[in-house]
Amino acid sequence: MRTLAWLVRRVVLVVVLAVAVAALDGCTHGVDDADSSDAGSSDGARPSPDGAAADLEVVARVTRVAGTLPQERRDHLATVTGRIVEDYVRSALLEGRAHPAFTGFTPGAKRLAEHDRRMLTLTHGDDARVEPRRVAAYLNVLAPHGHMVGATARLEVQLRVAQADGSHPVHLSGRLFLTPTPRGVEVFGYDLQRSGKAGS
Repeated sequence: MRTLAWLVRRVVLVVVLAVAVAALDGCTHGVDDADSSDAGSSDGARPSPDGAAADLEVVARVTRVAGTLPQERRDHLATVTGRIVEDYVRSALLEGRAHPAFTGFTPGAKRLAEHDRRMLTLTHGDDARVEPRRVAAYLNVLAPHGHMVGATARLEVQLRVAQADGSHPVHLSGRLFLTPTPRGVEVFGYDLQRSGKAGS
């Protein structure tokens, strides 16, 4: 049985890491700014039988590093983040699943996301078509001694929902907090807001 002290230490550790990574958003000293033309990026879409989902393109780039991170590791982090974001947008927003798998989230983050699914998912009927307009994740990375220990992905998702009675925009934005785990880089927390909805 986990003690209260263990739980408190766990929460404090997660909060400290989140604060350290989030602080990169306003940090300039000792930061390696990467130009968008040569920052690590992951662009493109994977095939899907769903017409609208097939058009999904995700831009994922490392734009800032506190510390040092070789280019190949920046590219790998951008690719992994792009896949996580693509899986999330496809399953939770485009395909309208009420209970998406939240692939690439830690077990704790999955439980949190399931609790927040009304905000994180976009359920809609067969008469609705959700079109992705822009999906991007820009990464600020904390990497002392050449190893990534945490990152913040600034997420921007712009969609348009078309239904029989017209169409309207849906916008989801905020931050994903990422950390290395034995399974690879995963989302351990998020701070997201959504405007707009699908369905009645």
